[in-house]
Amino acid sequence: MKKILTLLCAMAMTALAALAQVSYSRELEQRAENGNAQAMFELSQCYRFGKGVEKSIRLANQWVIRAAEAGHAEAISFCDEMGLQFTPKLLATIYFPHNSSRITPVQQEVVVALAEVMKTENCTYTITGWPDNFTGTDEINKKLRIERAQSVKNALIRLGIASSRMIIKVDAGDRSRNRAVIIVRNR
Repeated sequence: MKKILTLLCAMAMTALAALAQVSYSRELEQRAENGNAQAMFELSQCYRFGKGVEKSIRLANQWVIRAAEAGHAEAISFCDEMGLQFTPKLLATIYFPHNSSRITPVQQEVVVALAEVMKTENCTYTITGWPDNFTGTDEINKKLRIERAQSVKNALIRLGIASSRMIIKVDAGDRSRNRAVIIVRNR
């Protein structure tokens, strides 16, 4: 009887662990679909090793490529090692001082270089502002995200980039990047 109870307990624990993996992979998929590069990379590993999802190298490769295109460093390294081709969407990251939307002189050099690249391309760009992590209310951080993105857009306009080629995006609750604005190519 004791062996049966031990076996049933082990089976229940295995089933609970499998359910937890399925739940985690579904959460990852939702975050990945919303553009979170870390979630894309983790989801690729779930598919690669069959954790919480049916093993699929094809889907694993699709997700790791999307993460690399979004600028995820581990995904870029993985793609390079595996010979997977991708086109980077992340064009630049501009960093800001704490609680500020002012572009520093060092970051202005990045903006100038960015404008030179943008002048050679024929596409549109999304500019996303990110808040200060772990400080400020959601209301303050939403305002700061918009101000940072607008600050970069205005600087690019002054450098000759048409306003119509740039879209400002604000992700309401995401704080995965700290005190930054990212610029990505739209396909």
